[in-house]
Amino acid sequence: MTTPLDDIRTLMKGLPGPDEAARAAAAAALAQAATLGRLGDLGPWLAAWSGKAKPEIRRPILAVYAGAPAPGGLEAAEAGRTALEAIASGQAVVSRIAQGLGAGLEAFDLAVDRPIGAIATAPALGERECAATMAFGMEVLAKQPDILMLADISPDQGRSAAAVACAVFGGAGGDWHADADLVDAAVARARREGLVDGLDILRQLGGREIAAAAGAILGARAQKTPVILDGYGPCAAAAALRK
Repeated sequence: MTTPLDDIRTLMKGLPGPDEAARAAAAAALAQAATLGRLGDLGPWLAAWSGKAKPEIRRPILAVYAGAPAPGGLEAAEAGRTALEAIASGQAVVSRIAQGLGAGLEAFDLAVDRPIGAIATAPALGERECAATMAFGMEVLAKQPDILMLADISPDQGRSAAAVACAVFGGAGGDWHADADLVDAAVARARREGLVDGLDILRQLGGREIAAAAGAILGARAQKTPVILDGYGPCAAAAALRK
């Protein structure tokens, strides 16, 4: 019997890898790459993941995903709404940064008023909701960015991201977040239930902002759009996908 996440797994099996010929061509063109520092690394990286020997950045887009807190997090939900309003009005710091970079800014309200599950005792998301949220995260690719930057508005100060990271990489909750007891309890539940698949870990422990970022990463990979991760949530999403 298939599950809603099986379509995501099928998509992942057919994703293109880096274009090593484009990487080599870009590296050859940057004959003095070693003297360019970080820029010398970025040119071949852009070439490999865009599939273009001479990559250009003309349409950068920054996508910000705002998630919901666990039950009882009314103040966190309000903070999420306030942050989204500031972005919409152009008053947020991230709005000014994007404008200064000449980047498009897309902010997504992932039902900030509807709590996720309490991850220490229950799944954060149902399978259908997780798959739908990942699909929603992919929609930013309809803007056809040539580089995609991902960030999140975390309603729980990164607890969900820490739980995902701890479940993927191991270690104690205190290694990943100040709220070690909650993170440890969430990861212990996941281990009792035998979770080893990255998408199952994401669904059980991650919020909607993490699921949406994971979908955006997959959509970008499918379209050969390089991705830059900013913040704990998108990094946790990438870790779950990597696992």
